[in-house]
Amino acid sequence: MMAKKIKNFAENINELENIIAKMEDGELSLEEMLSQYAKGVEILAICRTQLQEAETKIQAVKGSGENDD
Repeated sequence: MMAKKIKNFAENINELENIIAKMEDGELSLEEMLSQYAKGVEILAICRTQLQEAETKIQAVKGSGENDD
């Protein structure tokens, strides 16, 4: 079995948008809707983590730049 590819932030946002579109379409069964919702919640958590990591990196760069006066 191949390892799951780690998606970047843009890929995750795109996947979230696809999930939302499917759900708004109204063609999914209740079970499929719940499955897509759960998948969306997982992706959203990943996106939040990616944003927090990016913010930490930005703060580190800003902090190191302030010491170079």
